[in-house]
Amino acid sequence: MIKIRKSLFYITLFISSFGFSQGGFVYQDYDWPEDPSIYFCPDSLLNEPEVTLLKKTINEFGYKNDDFIERYLLHWVTYLSTDEAIEKNNRVYLPVDFDETLELTKARVINPDGIIIELNENDVNKSEDENGNKTYYFAIKGLERGSILEILFIYYLPAQFTGVRLILQDDIPQINVDFELISPDYMIFEYLGKNGFGTMESDTSNKEINHLVKHLEYIPPFKPEDEAYIKPNLMQVVYKLGDNLASGGKDVISYESIADNMIENYTIGSKKETKIVSKWIKESGMENEKGTEMKLRKFEAYLKKLIAIFDASSHELEDIEFVSQNKVTSSSGFIKIMALACNELNIRYEIVITSDRRKMPFEKDFEAYNYLQDFLLYFPEIDKYLDPNSPFGVLGIIPVQMQDNYGVFFKRVELGKFISSESDIRFIEGTPAEDSHHDMTIDVNVTSEFSALNVNLTTLATGYFAAGIQPYYDILEPEEMKEFTDDQVKWISENMDLKNSEAIDPGFKNLGITPFIIEAEFTTSEYLIKARDKYLMKIGLLIGPQVEMYQESKRTLPVDMGYRKVYHREINFIIPEGYKIGNPEDLNLDVTASDKEQVYAGFVSTYTIKGNDLKVIVDEYYHKVHFTVEEFEDYRSVINSAADFNKIVLYLEKI
Repeated sequence: MIKIRKSLFYITLFISSFGFSQGGFVYQDYDWPEDPSIYFCPDSLLNEPEVTLLKKTINEFGYKNDDFIERYLLHWVTYLSTDEAIEKNNRVYLPVDFDETLELTKARVINPDGIIIELNENDVNKSEDENGNKTYYFAIKGLERGSILEILFIYYLPAQFTGVRLILQDDIPQINVDFELISPDYMIFEYLGKNGFGTMESDTSNKEINHLVKHLEYIPPFKPEDEAYIKPNLMQVVYKLGDNLASGGKDVISYESIADNMIENYTIGSKKETKIVSKWIKESGMENEKGTEMKLRKFEAYLKKLIAIFDASSHELEDIEFVSQNKVTSSSGFIKIMALACNELNIRYEIVITSDRRKMPFEKDFEAYNYLQDFLLYFPEIDKYLDPNSPFGVLGIIPVQMQDNYGVFFKRVELGKFISSESDIRFIEGTPAEDSHHDMTIDVNVTSEFSALNVNLTTLATGYFAAGIQPYYDILEPEEMKEFTDDQVKWISENMDLKNSEAIDPGFKNLGITPFIIEAEFTTSEYLIKARDKYLMKIGLLIGPQVEMYQESKRTLPVDMGYRKVYHREINFIIPEGYKIGNPEDLNLDVTASDKEQVYAGFVSTYTIKGNDLKVIVDEYYHKVHFTVEEFEDYRSVINSAADFNKIVLYLEKI
C-alpha cells in the first residue's frame, strides 16, 4: 500500500488541545460488568453455532504523556453452542504487541453451570515464527457447549485520522453492536457508512468533545455468493478528519492537499537523476521506435528487465541514484523513472492512485487516504494505463482489480519555469471485451477403427487471457516450457494422448502486441462411446469443462466477473463415411442478456453441414463486468448455457 509522505499539516494539526484535558478519556474507567449473568442468547438464535451477544468498539482521540494518540476499546461477548465454534475460539489473539501500547487485556469464560474462569495479562502466551514475527494470545480453557466468552482489550496507537475503515459484519449473527468515535471539540470527523450501516448520531452532552455514536440491534451473518467479493459487500464505515478548527483547516484530508507533493516527489528529479534516466532512454532504444505507444513499451520492457520491483515503501527505492547502483526499486520509484523519461520526450502523462476493487472500491465522493493503495500511469494521447507494480505487466494491461474503478489523477502543469499540479477523480475504464479473446479452432475426425477421436487444436489468446501465460515463458527453462505448454492443452481433458504441442509467440515482448497461440494434436477415447448400433460423440466437451452456476436462494449480491471477454470456438468435424448425425439441431443455442443500451452478454451456438463436414460456431461474450441483482438471472442463464453446451452429445447413426 502507498504511504503518503508527511507534511507540515501533520506536525501542526494538534498544537493546541483547546482545553481538552490530557488523559481525560471519556471511557477511562470502562470495565466489564461485575455480574456476567446479564448476557444471554435469544431463543431465536440458540441454534446458531456462534452468536455475538455484545460488541462495543470505541475509538477515542486524546493525549497520553504529551503524545496525541488514538485509544481503542474493544469489548466482545460471544455465545458458543458447537464444538466447531469452541475450536475456533480456543485462541484469542491480541490486536497489538504485548508492550506499553496495551493498557488492559483480559478474558473470561462463563459456563452454563455458572462457573467463571478469568484470564488476565499474566495468562498471555507468545509465539514466534521462523522470521521472528511475534504474536500474543490467550489460550482459552474450560469452554463447553453453551459457554459465553468475554474479551476486553484497551490499547492505544498513533492517531489515525486520514482514512480508517471499520468492518462490522462477519459470518456470525450479532446483537447489541456499538461503535463510538470521540475526539476533541476542534476535530470534526466525517464518515461514510455502507451496506446498511446508516447514519451516526451526535451525543452533545459533553461540550468539550465531538461524540459520534452508532447502535445496531442486529447485524445478520454475511453469506458469500459466487462471483461476488466479500469485503466490499460487508457492513462497514470509513471515517476521516474533516475540519480542524484549531488551525482553521477545512476539508483537511483531500487529494488536492497532496497534489503538489505528488508532483514534486515523482516528476521532478535532481540533475544526477535526470542524467541517469537520459542514459537509460538511450540504452533502451525507445527513441528509435515509431509512435508513443511503442516508445513507452520499449522503455517499460527495458526497465523491467534491468531493475527488480519490490513491494515496499522506502525513500531509497525512489532515489534514482540508489536504484541505478542497486538495480532495485518500488512501484513509486518506477513511476518517477517513467515520469522523468516522459518529461524528456514530451510525452503527456498523469499519475494515478487507485485501490483494489476486490477489497475496497475507490469512493469517488469520499476522499480518504486509505483508498490510495496502488500507482498507475495514464497516457492521454493513447488512452492507456501502465502498471508499475508487476514485472510482468505491460502497457495497456493493468491488474483487473484496478480498472472499472475510480482513482485520483495527478497532472503536472508547467507555466514557464513554474511547475504546479492539478488533481481530479475519474473512472478508470476497463478494457473492451474485444481486447481479451480466447479462441479455439478444433478439427476432429474419428479414427479408422472407431475407437477414439483425432483432434487438431489451435488456441489463440489476447489481453487478460494471455497475460497469465504468455510472459512467463521468459523465466522458464526449456524443459519447463514444454510442460507448461502441455498444461495449456490438458485443461480440456487429462485423459488424452497428447502427440505434440507448440507455443507460438510466447514471451513478455509479445504480450499486448501479438496473440499467444498454441497448436496441439491429441487423441482421446473419452468423447466417443459405442451404444448398440450408434456412436455417441460428446462434442460439447471439446471446448473444455465449463462451470455451472447454482443459486438455491434469492440472490442478494451483485456480480463482479473480473473483466470483459470474448470466447470464439470453431469445431470442424468430419462425419465418417456411411454415417449421419441424428440430432444436429441440439447444437443450436441462443441465450442473451440485454438492457436498454446493449446486448451485454450472450452464448450463441450454430451449425452447418455440407456433405460430410460439420461446422459448429460458438460465440460467448461479456461486455459488462458488474451485474446487478436484478440482472443476475439473465447473466446466470448465459453462464449456464456454456455448461449446457458441455452436455451436448451427438448421435452418429448409420445411413
